[in-house]
Amino acid sequence: MEEKLYSSEEVADILKMTTWSIHYRSENLGIKRIKQKGQRGFFFTKEHLNLITEYKYKQKAPKGYIYSSEKIKIVEYFIKNKSNSTEEISKILNIKIQKVHYAINEYLENKTITVISKL
Repeated sequence: MEEKLYSSEEVADILKMTTWSIHYRSENLGIKRIKQKGQRGFFFTKEHLNLITEYKYKQKAPKGYIYSSEKIKIVEYFIKNKSNSTEEISKILNIKIQKVHYAINEYLENKTITVISKL
């Protein structure tokens, strides 16, 4: 029996993430995405799903990098409105979706966020 393969969209639906986050995490993990003959996009195995789920992203900010108050706003909004997706938060707060992903991923994985300044 052939192992079931999941499309990026299916993985995103299962893990409640965007395809952007799936690809970002898979690249950081060194996962070799599978290309299916005659089909568009990349595919993942069940093992890949587990690795992406367990992935602990540790963001290191460059020296002198300043996180604006946006990061705090994102996490505060997420905590107060748990049912909102990253896309919704991005639209409501008018903040780029990538920033929303980074902030929420950091919060969910570490139960805290790091705020850095030049002070």
